[in-house]
Amino acid sequence: MESSPPEPSSELERAWCAEARRIYRRYAAEFVETFQLCPWAGPARTQGRSVEWVDLGGRPSSAFFLASIDRFLQDASLEVALFLYPRVRLSRREFEAEVEALHRADIERRADRSSPVVLVVFHPEAALDLSSPSRLVPFLRRSPDPTVQMVRASTVDALRKEGEKTQFISPEALRELREEDLLQAAIGPALHERIAQQNHLRLSAESARAEAVLGAILQDRQQSYGGLESALLTRSA
Repeated sequence: MESSPPEPSSELERAWCAEARRIYRRYAAEFVETFQLCPWAGPARTQGRSVEWVDLGGRPSSAFFLASIDRFLQDASLEVALFLYPRVRLSRREFEAEVEALHRADIERRADRSSPVVLVVFHPEAALDLSSPSRLVPFLRRSPDPTVQMVRASTVDALRKEGEKTQFISPEALRELREEDLLQAAIGPALHERIAQQNHLRLSAESARAEAVLGAILQDRQQSYGGLESALLTRSA
């Protein structure tokens, strides 16, 4: 293994990666952390224990994904890694299926056929549904771009044992299991229920403000990426 994800090869690509990271960080700070949806993720970001990698392809690249996992596992200072896909136009279900395939590819290259990481999928395609705590989950993960959050499986085990609050989910059966089943499988029923109920109560009281925050970030994304798309078309002409 011992490989690294490829670096951007042009000024335009570097600009796009920088904008994808900036916009994601707005989502993390202004939505996830402001509404206290995942208290553990905030310190990891602000204390430099997380990293964002940007894949500019139209579909998630297996080579990029697997190389990034290798790099993540080799750096003991990292607790969270984010894969950002600003140019992927897949639906939420299509993107989940792609991530499942990438996760299986990682498992298949390992002698013990087990994964050292846990993944959770975020996607901009999610309506606000307050009819139950579990149906609210996709909205809580309505990131500006299709995104995958990764953490070491050992960290998840430690968090579960300690009873910490987290939103990490194993995607081993994305197609077969419902969203609430995945959450419960990853962190246990008692913790799952507490997190879901707390988030449901908070967002029920502040749903208008939450939608306004996400709307502002989406508008920022559209304006920023629109300029990058124009620059790309100009360069290609």
